Amino acid sequence: SSILERFANTIGKIVLQYPRKVLMTGLTIVFVGLAGIFWLNVEVNIQSFFKKGTEIRESLEFLDREMLGTMDMQFYMEGDMKSPEVLNQMVELRKFLEEKPQVSSTLSIAEIIQQMHRSVMDDDPAFETIPDSREKVNNLFTMYSMSGDPNDFSSLVDYDYSSGLTTTMLRNMSSSEIVKMVGETEEFVANKLGQKTRVTITGMLVVFRDLVRLVVRSSFISITVSIALIALIASLFFRRLIWGSLAVVPLASAVILNYGMMGIFGIDLSHITAILSSIIIGVGVDFAIHYVSQFRRMAHHGISKEKLSREVVDDVGYPIILDACSNMAFGALLFSQFLPIQHMGGLMVFAMVSTSVGTLTLLAALAELMKNKLIIG
Repeated sequence: SSILERFANTIGKIVLQYPRKVLMTGLTIVFVGLAGIFWLNVEVNIQSFFKKGTEIRESLEFLDREMLGTMDMQFYMEGDMKSPEVLNQMVELRKFLEEKPQVSSTLSIAEIIQQMHRSVMDDDPAFETIPDSREKVNNLFTMYSMSGDPNDFSSLVDYDYSSGLTTTMLRNMSSSEIVKMVGETEEFVANKLGQKTRVTITGMLVVFRDLVRLVVRSSFISITVSIALIALIASLFFRRLIWGSLAVVPLASAVILNYGMMGIFGIDLSHITAILSSIIIGVGVDFAIHYVSQFRRMAHHGISKEKLSREVVDDVGYPIILDACSNMAFGALLFSQFLPIQHMGGLMVFAMVSTSVGTLTLLAALAELMKNKLIIG
């Protein structure tokens, strides 16, 4: 017999000789994985997807180090852009943002007006302020139009000065810093700027913040719904709820273990590695259903209770392990320069091991312990 056949037989002997110990050991490992999920970090920042030293990573780091940065946040403000009150709110927003160490630059029409006000007052720094009346602000725009092109401000205000744009450039941040930054900014805008203007916040930071929420929410919902549907379909197919429940035990355990290991070993959850769950579900359910189908078939063919589990493991153990080994080719992804793909390669190898071993240990132990109830059905 081959090495894989001997390995499958060894697992079968241990599981069937000590089913309770195997089950408790397996559940302990799953609970360790469950604890690791609480350490899982969500990271959707593209810069972190590339290894240090790669051309893309070095280019992005150069922009952060020598230029204004690689991230932005935009504030679309609806209100009278010639009103001193509205303009002073824009100044307050700029001051708030520039207190943040990640902010490299902020630009709005308010800064232009401050510069024009200083220029017409003999370049006195004391007058680098917003004029105290709408008429004075309007006069500054009129004076500028005499010597310059009013369209110079088209990227900052609209034609009738009813809305304006504040642009903030920022250096690279992690997703957790982004979530904190956007949250603090939204709180400031709601408390300080909501009286005279309507402010809409957008830009790369907001997209990343929303993507973090989407990754977490969609991962949880898709995994939960998928496992529930598989349990339902298996229950209908095997005509017993208990069979459907058993069919998803290795699958659910493998999902918990994979996400737990990501948390324990510091592998970030991103919109790319989140795809891993769908692969685990697709592969894991095949192993479990193969085992359950063979258990039912042999039980219906009159195999005795004492020999049933042994016969099932001997029959399906080797094919399951061989199938898992054939999928180890995913390990080639470990050589990718794109870190999420590299992580997926390692996690896929672990997923093959966890789903196959989970089927031959957790599921086999449960089937052995519950065989009296299972054979009745």
